[in-house]
Amino acid sequence: MEHPKNISAVLGLSWGDEGKGKIVDALASQFDFVMRFNGGGNAGHTIVLGEKTFKLHHIPAGIFSPDVTNIIGRKCVVDFFDVAEEIQQLQQTGVEISPKNLSIAFDAQVVLPFHKRMDILREKIRGAGKVGTTGRGIGPAYADLISRVGITLGDIVKNSFQEKLQTEVRMHNAIAREFSNEEILLNELEEKIFSLQNFLTPFVQDAYSLLWKRLHEGKKLLMEGAQGALLDAYFGTRPFVSSSLACLHGALLDLGLSFSDFEEIIGVTKLYNTRVGSGAFPTEFSDEHLRDVIQKRGKEFGATTGRARRCGWLDIPTLKLVSNVNKVSSLAITKVDVLDTLDEIKICDAFISEKTNTEIPFLPGSDEYLRGVTPHYKSFVGWKRSTAGIIAREFLPQNLQTMLRCISEETGVPIQFVSTGAKREEFVKMY
Repeated sequence: MEHPKNISAVLGLSWGDEGKGKIVDALASQFDFVMRFNGGGNAGHTIVLGEKTFKLHHIPAGIFSPDVTNIIGRKCVVDFFDVAEEIQQLQQTGVEISPKNLSIAFDAQVVLPFHKRMDILREKIRGAGKVGTTGRGIGPAYADLISRVGITLGDIVKNSFQEKLQTEVRMHNAIAREFSNEEILLNELEEKIFSLQNFLTPFVQDAYSLLWKRLHEGKKLLMEGAQGALLDAYFGTRPFVSSSLACLHGALLDLGLSFSDFEEIIGVTKLYNTRVGSGAFPTEFSDEHLRDVIQKRGKEFGATTGRARRCGWLDIPTLKLVSNVNKVSSLAITKVDVLDTLDEIKICDAFISEKTNTEIPFLPGSDEYLRGVTPHYKSFVGWKRSTAGIIAREFLPQNLQTMLRCISEETGVPIQFVSTGAKREEFVKMY
């Protein structure tokens, strides 16, 4: 059956934290469904609506558009306790959220406390070789998914989880006894699950049957990516990546799609780069004052973990590669206002091999690759005036527009949106 071409996607093109949530929120009202297709509670979208700031971890950023049905997809891993708390917190702040506008896939894998403990324990054992995870249990939960074990939300809803839970807890405790003194108490964990079972059960639905029916009736779907393309388990800078498919391939597998089924694929990047945790970062600022300015102005601290983000210049080699891998049709450039005060702004336009002293393309799949390159920079004169809140292209400074043209020409991808602030309405539509 031919799929209707009424599906779009918003993806991050770096190491996450690009501002995807704002773009999804701004576009959501144009769609009937917003579906998150990867990741777990390790991701965080910060949404600013008026004077209120919301931090989302599991729930898609379409939740603030009243006519949108939001779906947490089956290839996400869902923290049973944290997602319940997130729903309740949103309800308490007046956000309309119910099983009518939020659906969690029946067969999504569940993150439980022993996944978090295993995550932290593994990092501790690795020592200096740690990956730098968020400690949210995402990797161990995805390992269960690939290993064909663990517990799904459907297991909990059907009351068929206890035997599986007993096995998983026993295995975890055997490992915990070897490396630590902390064991999971099965009875306590069961009681906690039962205490939230009635609350979460109405949200656990077969959303896919309804989704396909509505798509073939002409309704529109926006796929929301979590993390960023450079954190993709396959295409990212391994081993310092997430455990899910953050590239569009995750959405293709989830819904059985091909690239040709998409009407639009929007890739999101800041006008500079950030990275959290370990891993190579060729364009990272060596100037501590510059780093502090960008961290402060850009509020570069994780929405989920609070960790300070490492900051550096935007680089074209990675942006060009991930745009091509994901067949990005247009770019959204965010946080341009963060650079308003700088005299000089740089963009890395090439990677130079430290071995051969020649220009080399960025290739996906290994963090080690980035350790062997020196960035070559193109410098731009800063615009030195506020761009905060600009919503019309003609008011963007010429020096900024020059930079934007350079990015578009170097990547071969047109720029559709330029974000000039955290609020939903603070962006420029370029065409």
